[in-house]
Order: sequence, then structure tokens, then C-alpha cells
Amino acid sequence: MTQDSLTYPSTGFPDLLRLLGRCLAGLAKSPLSFDFSTVFDDWLKDLMRQRRSRNIILNLYFKKLLAVTGRELSEHILAQSPDTLGYVEGTIKARAMSFLAPQALTITHGEQWRRLRRFNETALQVSGADARVQFIVEAVCGAFPGPVSDIGDIRRCMTQAMLLVVFGPRSAPVHVAEDVQKLFGHVQSPGRRMLLGWRETGRRRRFYEALRRLWREKSESGGPSLISTARGASHDGSFTEDELIQQIPHWMFAFTGSGTDLLARTLGVVASRSEVYDRVHAEAMEWNSTNVSTSSAKAIASAAVRMEYLEACLLEVCRLFPPVTRTFHVAPQGATIDGYRIPAGMEILHCFTANQRDVSRDPTANDFRPERWMEPGGKAEAMYPSLFLGGARNCPGKGLILLVCKAATLKLIQHGRTRSQCRALSQDPLPLSFPHSGLRYQVQRE
Repeated sequence: MTQDSLTYPSTGFPDLLRLLGRCLAGLAKSPLSFDFSTVFDDWLKDLMRQRRSRNIILNLYFKKLLAVTGRELSEHILAQSPDTLGYVEGTIKARAMSFLAPQALTITHGEQWRRLRRFNETALQVSGADARVQFIVEAVCGAFPGPVSDIGDIRRCMTQAMLLVVFGPRSAPVHVAEDVQKLFGHVQSPGRRMLLGWRETGRRRRFYEALRRLWREKSESGGPSLISTARGASHDGSFTEDELIQQIPHWMFAFTGSGTDLLARTLGVVASRSEVYDRVHAEAMEWNSTNVSTSSAKAIASAAVRMEYLEACLLEVCRLFPPVTRTFHVAPQGATIDGYRIPAGMEILHCFTANQRDVSRDPTANDFRPERWMEPGGKAEAMYPSLFLGGARNCPGKGLILLVCKAATLKLIQHGRTRSQCRALSQDPLPLSFPHSGLRYQVQRE
């Protein structure tokens, strides 16, 4: 470290005691609905205000983390391709994801990351109203045959859509959907992984045996499924079979995990605000030559790719309630940014919720304003560049999951007007964490 380098402020023992106290108070008050993420975010926000810094070192004594809520530092890290001379995946993130897929794109760097990035972009791309878009929308429409009442219903429908889109009709055994959700549950929970991960050895073996069989089979069913497209993108011989197969779990979880959350939350907000629902419905009518309630999957596909306001609603909900709230990186060589030194090997924790709810930069940060994503000049993208990570690490499946969520919403509109009585979602400002408890959808036939 040079003599002129500055050091980010650090927590002390009293700060950790205050966090513990808040956790205990929250557990005592609401043991069934306690949300550590909300408590942590509030504690971190107070720390930032007290230390007058957007980035703080969390000194846990057994480990130090640099918590980043500052826009400039987060953008700087995400903008660069993962490389040992800059920033790579954090050890916490790598250890978690390695439980399921040690060669997943999200925990690779250097030349391997560049090769796998191109492969994932090809496998997941959607553009225009081509045959692939039609195939995806037909699969989604078929997976939502009736109204939904809660997030459980949405997850079951998205699971069916995932099996069709990723593997094609009549290809994948149903157990792979359960397997990927169970295994990702361990990826996301360090405690569960350490205590119970050993029990999932058989499940992981069964899961990969099924994926390997599906990968090797020649599809006779037709249709541009993700796995069919991926096979076509892998013929140059620059990949091992394990590398390719280990990309598939993320494609699956984009439907059953983050995609389900995004769809359920957007539907919750839209259905809680009649003026928003009316505008979505009007937009669907504008882009549909037939009545929305009787339009075909082909008509839905044509409308879905054009629905700017509905996509803006999805982006705004993603900003307010990001499906991915945190991620980890590390600078193997260390780094100096704006005069501040990041020590070599220190875990860097990006806190996206705090970054995207900063009212000091945007007074409307806690309000639902989808119109911001429709303003000319890309002002919202410039203000909130970390949706779907952003930069070089921007999610390659962003276009796919937005298409799936738009198609599902349009299909649900066919079943009748969806309403929700969730008061927390019906007015601004919105809460920091999404109120899953008690959220249900009711359908009124139109």
C-alpha cells in the first residue's frame, strides 16, 4: 500500500453488537416473518450515514468484507471482464456455486469465462418475432392454462415452461426440476450446505446423469429449445462436455428461481394498482389485432416483443425488489480506486438493494415509476446500470426472461382481470423487502 492510499472506514465490535441486537429484536417481534436481509440493509444504511461513506469494511474478526453500495465502485467492478489482473468471482460465491456447478459461467474468469460467455449468449439469445420467440411463447402459454392464486402456482407453471423451453417437448424427466431447486437451495444457504449438503450427493449424481443423457441425445421433437441451440453452438471443439452441461442449471433456475420471483412480484404490484393494470391491458389490446381474451400464442408472441410499458414494469420491479440482491468479487492483485486501496484477496460484497434505493441520488427511488424506463436517452439505465448485474457481467439471459415474463403476463390477462389486495404494494413508498406473506391473486372474469 502506498503512503497516499486511503482506507475505507471499518466496523467495530459495537457495530456488530447492534446488528445482533436488531436481529434478536426482529426475531422476538416476528419470528415467522423475520427477514435478515431487511435488518442487515437497514443496519448497513445507518452505518453508511454514520461513517459518511458508501463503502465500508465489515470487520467480522474471522473475515473482512468490503460492503459496496457506492454506484461508482460497483459499476467499475462490474464493467470489467473477470480476470486475475482485475476482479474475479469471490471465494464465498465460488464455494457456494461449486456445490452444484464448479464450471458455471458466474464463477469463471479469464479465457474460460470469455469462451463460456459467448456460448451462453448464443444459447440464450432471443430477437424479433422469429421462430424461436414463437416456440418460447407457445411453451409459456401452454404452461399457464388457467389463473394463478399465489407464488406457488406461478412457480409450478414456470417449472413446466422451463422443461419445455430448455429441453423441448417430452424430453426431460420431471425430477430434474425438483433437483435443480433443491440443489440451488443449498447453493443459496451456507448453513444448509454445510450441515446437510452431504445428503445431496445422490441427487446431484441423478441430476447430472439426466442432463448428460439429454445433452447427448439427438432431439427428434424439433423446436429451437435452449439445449438444441446450445448443441449447435458447441461444435467448434473448444469446450469439454462438463463445461457445457454445467451451464444448464443456471438456465433452469432462471425460470424456477429468479424468473418466478420477478413475475410474481410484478404481477403483485400491477394487480394491486388498477391504473397500472389498465395501462398494461390497453397496451396488450393495442398490439393485438384480436381480443386479448381469445388471442393465440402467435398473437401473444407478436404483442410480447412490442410491449414497452409491461417491460418497463418488469424492470422497475427488478430495481425495487432485485431477484439477486448481492454478489461477491475479489481483486487478487488488490486495487486502488479514487485513492482508496482494496487489499488483495479481500471479499467485495455488492449490495444492490441499497444501491438501487438511494433517495439521496433519486428522491423517487422507493416509488414505483415504470415510466422512467421509457424516457428517451436511457436516463434510467444510466442511473441504475446494475439491473441484471450490468457491464461485462450483464446477464446473458436478460432478454429471454423478460420475454417469458411478458408472455406469461399476457396469458394470465386472458384468464380474466387479476387483482391483489396487498396494501403494501398498492401505494408508494414501497417497502424495502417484498411482502410475500399474504400475497394472493384473485381473478375477475371480464
